[in-house]
Amino acid sequence: MNNTVNYAIQVMVSSGFFYGFYKLFMEKETHFAINRAYLLITLFLSLTIPFIQIPIQSGLQTTTFREFLQPILVGGTPLTANNHISVQNLILFIYLMGVFLLSSRFFWGLIQLQKIKNSAKNGSKNGYQFKLTNQEIAPFSFWNTIYLNAQFKDSEELDTILLHESIHIKQFHTIDVLLFETATILFWFNPFFHLGKKSIKEQHEFIVDNIIQRNKTEIKTYLLLLCHTSGIRFNITNNFNKPLIIKRMKKMAQNPSRVATQYKLLLTIPIIVGLVVLFSIQNSNAESIILSKSNNNSIIVSSDIVNDTLPKKNHKFTEVEKPAVFQGGNEQLPIFLGENIKYPDESRKKGISGVVIIEFTITKDGSIEDVKVVKGVDPLLDNEAIRVVKMMPKWTPAENKGEKVNMNYTLPINFKLQ
Repeated sequence: MNNTVNYAIQVMVSSGFFYGFYKLFMEKETHFAINRAYLLITLFLSLTIPFIQIPIQSGLQTTTFREFLQPILVGGTPLTANNHISVQNLILFIYLMGVFLLSSRFFWGLIQLQKIKNSAKNGSKNGYQFKLTNQEIAPFSFWNTIYLNAQFKDSEELDTILLHESIHIKQFHTIDVLLFETATILFWFNPFFHLGKKSIKEQHEFIVDNIIQRNKTEIKTYLLLLCHTSGIRFNITNNFNKPLIIKRMKKMAQNPSRVATQYKLLLTIPIIVGLVVLFSIQNSNAESIILSKSNNNSIIVSSDIVNDTLPKKNHKFTEVEKPAVFQGGNEQLPIFLGENIKYPDESRKKGISGVVIIEFTITKDGSIEDVKVVKGVDPLLDNEAIRVVKMMPKWTPAENKGEKVNMNYTLPINFKLQ
């Protein structure tokens, strides 16, 4: 759950930066095709950047040694009353309800669209194929089909409507809409995806208007038609869109943007690099240690696959000839932790779990110093992890080239409710 929430937050942060750039630098320009491509590409980047991992090693001198210890899994049973709902379960319930409601709206739209298609009559004019229905709908297209109200069958406006919707079809605008529709269903809590869906539809209309404007010397009839169309509209279709009429008129009257303004896109490179660096923490599916005993019946420490917030390998940033050794041997370390760490009752009551990553230093005399949390979950779990690390006995210090040296360790402790 903790990793999923982190991913959702990272997606929201990424999409926020990208959409903010679009609003500041691109929306006012008339590079409609470029704007459309930008919105689609940044949707993909927002979803994938959190998965991009790069190793970051900076400021480490040759006298500093670091090693990742194998992760420890601390299991416990939830302490919940019969009527108590854990925070994690409540969050999951709210998320699934949002997905269910938006999915229901999406599939209801598909069902309504299919009903119109089944009851509509086929029509054709000047090579255009379309569906005529008696239902009060605004003209729209979906995939490769144009849908019209029967009143437009013999209308002088029919040619303009068919040209408009055929451009939507040739440009594959339905695919764009469905991609954003899917993103807004799965990430319904992310306002930037909803704004992106609205913006991609605007760019679709601007693209079509621009093509029509370039191919027609007289567009007054076209603009009047835009003002007078009405009827049922579907979120998943390319509608002959009235709400955007004022904005579209302004765009049609706007002077074309200079070619040089396209180079604003280069400014997104620092954004992408910055997001990758921000989200890059080396992750892994590391296997935890098997422990056979515990002094607390609520604690079970066993072999398990820990989530991907952990290092991919037991990396050594700088090789040391003799690493520090826990008292009695490193195999005693997980046993010591299992006998002394406790899953806080309050955390179990609240359903709090996750991986706490602790860093500490074994000094030249074997003492434990500089114990700190580098990735926390909750103050209760964080403090328990710090407590048990600080109470460790002295280690045999690390040696390099015959001299005792400080050595830094990173220890992941996975608190997991059974």
